[in-house]
Amino acid sequence: MPSTSTAGASGSVFAVDANALIAALLRGKAMRIVTAPRLAFFTTVRTTWEVERYLPELAAELSRRGVRIEAEEVRATFRSLPIVALPESFYESQLAQARSLMEARDPDDVDILALALRLQVPLWTNDRHFRGLSGVQALTTVDMLSVLQSS
Repeated sequence: MPSTSTAGASGSVFAVDANALIAALLRGKAMRIVTAPRLAFFTTVRTTWEVERYLPELAAELSRRGVRIEAEEVRATFRSLPIVALPESFYESQLAQARSLMEARDPDDVDILALALRLQVPLWTNDRHFRGLSGVQALTTVDMLSVLQSS
């Protein structure tokens, strides 16, 4: 799991959803974003568990694309990403609000929404069910590429 230390987080700050992290591990444009030195990314410990579950499938997908890589190499790459993973105790004060906003959309995303609300930062996600939510700005990878170019 990525570091839980908050030291050194500066510049533009974002919460990041599992789908953006998975896209980064698939070596897409998302990797350029997540490794940008002027951007700081936070996620939940629960999100890291979700990504870790998919590491064997990610290695298989990369192999299908001609990149020979083992799941342990993908795991090492994931663990080296400059992402700060925060425990539920950090954002638990926002869980009720997040549940009320997400219960009809996707209850599995309550934690990452609660983290974005607690940090009061935009959420990098490609999930459409975050669009139009009150209290949080959801940014897609395309939006994040624009942020990266302007930072």
